Amino acid sequence: MTTEASGPRSVAAQNLFGMAATGDYPHLEQHITYVHQALPSLPAPASVDAPRGLHNLTAPDAVFEGRTDALAQLERLARSHGPDTGRVTTVQGLGGIGKSTLARHHARAHLDSHTPTWWITADTPQRIDEGLAKLTRALNPTVSGEVVGDAAVGWAVAWLQAHHGWLLVLDNVEEPAHIRDLLGRLTTGRIIITTRRNLGCAESGAVLPLGVLDLQSSVRTLIGLTGRTGERDRQAASELARDLGYLPLALQQAGAYIAQTRIGIADYLDSMRGDPGAPSPLTGEGGRAETTRVWRLTLRLIEERHPQALALLRALSHFAPDNVPRDLLGPVLGGVREVNDALGVLSSYSMISLTEDTVSTHRLVQAVVRASDHDDAHRRGPWSRRRRGNGWAAPVGQSLATALDVLMAALAPEGPMDPAGWPRWQALLPHIESAVDGSPDVAHHLPMAWLVGGLGDFLLMQGQSTRALPYQIRALTITENVLGPYHPETAVRLVQLAYAYQHFGRPADALPLAQRALDITMNVLGPHHPYTAGCLSSLASTLYYLGRPAEALPLAEEALAISEATFGPGHQGIASHLAFLCRTYSWLGRHDSALSCATRAFSIAEATLGNDHPYTAMYLGDLAMAHSALGRYAEALPFELRALSIVEDGLGPYHPYTAIRLRSLAVIYRGLGHDSLALPLAERALAVHCGTLGAGNPATQDVWDLVVGLRQEAGEG
Repeated sequence: MTTEASGPRSVAAQNLFGMAATGDYPHLEQHITYVHQALPSLPAPASVDAPRGLHNLTAPDAVFEGRTDALAQLERLARSHGPDTGRVTTVQGLGGIGKSTLARHHARAHLDSHTPTWWITADTPQRIDEGLAKLTRALNPTVSGEVVGDAAVGWAVAWLQAHHGWLLVLDNVEEPAHIRDLLGRLTTGRIIITTRRNLGCAESGAVLPLGVLDLQSSVRTLIGLTGRTGERDRQAASELARDLGYLPLALQQAGAYIAQTRIGIADYLDSMRGDPGAPSPLTGEGGRAETTRVWRLTLRLIEERHPQALALLRALSHFAPDNVPRDLLGPVLGGVREVNDALGVLSSYSMISLTEDTVSTHRLVQAVVRASDHDDAHRRGPWSRRRRGNGWAAPVGQSLATALDVLMAALAPEGPMDPAGWPRWQALLPHIESAVDGSPDVAHHLPMAWLVGGLGDFLLMQGQSTRALPYQIRALTITENVLGPYHPETAVRLVQLAYAYQHFGRPADALPLAQRALDITMNVLGPHHPYTAGCLSSLASTLYYLGRPAEALPLAEEALAISEATFGPGHQGIASHLAFLCRTYSWLGRHDSALSCATRAFSIAEATLGNDHPYTAMYLGDLAMAHSALGRYAEALPFELRALSIVEDGLGPYHPYTAIRLRSLAVIYRGLGHDSLALPLAERALAVHCGTLGAGNPATQDVWDLVVGLRQEAGEG
């Protein structure tokens, strides 16, 4: 949902802090709007059966040699564990050794034995979460595009624990800490882990070490891929296999090059030996430095014969390795047909893997491509040619610029605060993080600030303040570097960072940021501008969380007055100011004033947002709180019950907003003397807050105190 404005210097206003996007800074809207719409609820995990044969495995490699013993060992481990004991098998070995290929062949051979068989790229916690969320959407196809965030992750874990007979593959695990909690929560089904590392933890189960291929298997791989069966080719295949260290990935790509170019294996060997190459990024990846020459030869040929394919591969190297949506890539080369042609070329050289909808690139190939990006004749792209005064300064590689442009275009229709855009943000989340995390030195590009800031905003809306905070800090740093310390957009980023610190339980860190933001807008835009109202509201909120409501009150009242003068008393954005005033008045003991503000805020929300909007639920909760403060628990109860129903149906049972409503309902039941009803609600709220905000967050501590009090009153100690 987006509010548009028309006319000279018009204003488009929405909810967060009363801020609005003006004609001077129209692009700021996506950073200052919080708009929600009802999202579908999920059924109980135990009540959902997986369709027989459900899986998300990609096609197996055409040539699979030398792994008969390893497959048999994996089979024995599976049989020794039994189908439902929750045991874990870890396949360990070098990068490019074929761990994923082995796991995929095993999983495909047992599709009839497991439902579902689910593959998750597990090199970061974020990608693990996304893989679990995709499982939730696959098991709930009627809402597959709308379930995101912690609700989807929690539901998937609950489903796995409630069912038997599934197989979960966690591919390319980097740190044991990334999977420890997940493994600890699952005691049914089977799990296969692939990793380059010795995880060194009990949770990794039985370990199957995987080495390089033997000479005969390596030769058969090359012969099978190339179709070259002559005696000279067989002899050259032996020498080439030795030169490549018998590494399956290097053998596969050398074979693909030979098959595509229709040269002899001996000719390829001569070419490779004639190119000493450069230091390889594969050395640090657990691979072998000599294999760099395989990719260098292929990249050189693609650059000569298919420059568009190389441009696409360079852009792909900045995304996450797996499951890049094909529909994302159209802008890279100007059209779908051009992209499909380039993907066909890259696939023919085994540089990528394709499905009907996605593209995957091995992380070692990505490393080599990124390392060679300095050879790109067009490295300085459109971003680097702009003047500093327009927000562009330091040079950016063409491939990175393309990747970031593609992401920005894909995310442009809805901002990170709009639930309509959440499925797209969630689907692209690993690729956004890969692009921005892989370019830490880009500190002078405003588009990077928009993307990084939007990422922080989205994560914050999903209750992931720990992950959001560093992105908000980085977005402010870039914005300040480009536009300076006194620009209104710098004030916007200061407000967003202050908001993140508040949710992180660190309002003291938010205070100087909110004060700076207000100073900027007061001096640059004046005391009556909507941005100034937003910054007044941000400072008031910070003071409130610092336990200084008396200081917060006049700032909040001034923010309300400015917004009412700008937008009128019935505008939906006014409700957020009134809601904050309600809480502030309540803290100060002015309960009649609090009730008046809550009543008015709810009326505005119901008229402008509708009965089932999550913001309407928030104002219902404020109305319930105001009645509770006056001792009217019976009157408060129906408001809070309705608020919880709206939020739980819209955002799911694991969202922090749901936890807030659960805690409030527990307080009302306690006030009514129904402690037996209050305790399970408070315990649910505590579990959600621990999972999203962390045990040390003040909000979590507040719920913990409530739980302890209720348990003591129930005689549980």
